[in-house]
Amino acid sequence: MRELRTILVVDDEQLFLRSIHRVLTHDGYQVRLAEGVAEAAAAIAEGVDLVLTDFRLRDGSGLDVARAAAAASPAPLVIAWSGRASASEAFQLAQAGVLEFLDKPVSLSMLRAALDRVRTRPPPAFDALVAAQVGVTPLHEVEGRVRTTMLTQALASSSESRSKTARLLGVSRQLVQSMTNRAVRPKRMSGGE
Repeated sequence: MRELRTILVVDDEQLFLRSIHRVLTHDGYQVRLAEGVAEAAAAIAEGVDLVLTDFRLRDGSGLDVARAAAAASPAPLVIAWSGRASASEAFQLAQAGVLEFLDKPVSLSMLRAALDRVRTRPPPAFDALVAAQVGVTPLHEVEGRVRTTMLTQALASSSESRSKTARLLGVSRQLVQSMTNRAVRPKRMSGGE
C-alpha cells in the first residue's frame, strides 16, 4: 500500500477548494492548493504524493496537470474529476496516467473511496509499458531508464536512505551507492577526456 502524506488539490472553484482542503486536512493529510496548471506544476515540482485535479482549469486542463505529474520524479498518483469532460477526454487522462476519474459533484464518500483504491492499486502492467518501447527506443536506453527510474523512486520513498533503498530494490547497499555515484557523476566527454 502506497503512503499518501501530501495531496495537491487543483481546481479553480474557491468554495470547492476550501471544502476539500478542510476535509483532507481533517483526515490527516498535508494539503496544498492550486487554482491552475502553472501553480500545480510548481507544486508538483516541489513534491507531492497525490494530485487531485479538475479537468477544466482557467489556464489549461487536468490533462496538462497529469502530464506534469507524469514527468515528475517521483511521480505522484493522480485522480481527476469533472462535470463536463467527454469520454475522449477521460480516455486521454487515463493515457496520461490518471488512475481514477470522478464525476462532479464529488461526494466525500466517492473521494475517500477513490483515495483508497489508488493507494492500493498496483502500478500499470510493466510488460505493456516495456512492449510499447519495441522499435521505438533502443534496449540499452530502456534498461538505463528503468534503472534510473527505479533508483529515483526508491530513494524518494526511503527519504534518501541507501539501506532502505537497497531493501526496496532487492540489491546491496553498495550497489545502490555505486548506482547513485554513477547517476550524479558528470558524463565524460567523448575522445577519452
